[in-house]
Amino acid sequence: MNSEKKNKILESTLEIVREHGFHGCPMSAVAKKGGVAVGTIYHYFEGKDELIHELYHYVVDLIYQSALEGDDVSKSFKERYLDLWKNLVQLYCIKPAILIFFELYNNSSYYSSEIYSKENKFNRWLFDFFGEGLASGYLRPLNKEVLAILVLGNITTCAKVNLYHVNKFIDKEIDPGLIANIIWEGIKSEAHGNGKGSVK
Repeated sequence: MNSEKKNKILESTLEIVREHGFHGCPMSAVAKKGGVAVGTIYHYFEGKDELIHELYHYVVDLIYQSALEGDDVSKSFKERYLDLWKNLVQLYCIKPAILIFFELYNNSSYYSSEIYSKENKFNRWLFDFFGEGLASGYLRPLNKEVLAILVLGNITTCAKVNLYHVNKFIDKEIDPGLIANIIWEGIKSEAHGNGKGSVK
């Protein structure tokens, strides 16, 4: 199969969902935006439901690739944490459709516990990342899901403020780097709170 054409269909669907939601995303609109025939879409996907579920995994993979490529394991754990924060905020600001898609998907009939429980490359990477921080003593002994909520929830909020808030981050009081450090103060361990040294 032509992965480039398939990705083009997925990107077109992502943009239409951003603009019109799931109900405003018929196959004909995807075909028009992607510059392909409707029959071509059905060559890759059985129907709209499969297309939307596949889009979910495609978007997760975009986040995973951004996190993975931006992670320099030679740096200290705190530096890696700050890089993760910066890279994901940047990704969400460049592609706001990702944020909109997840909000719609997680509150739609497409979402299910079965989908959530399936292999998620980004979640696996993130939990491994937190596992390194916990095993090396850089992080407080918190549940990985709690760490994910604290970190990802605030990353998402920072991106939304930067995208939609009238003042964006002009005010240094709400600078994303400052917020990242505030969250770090809450999750770091006392022994390694300064983040010095590399996690191997």
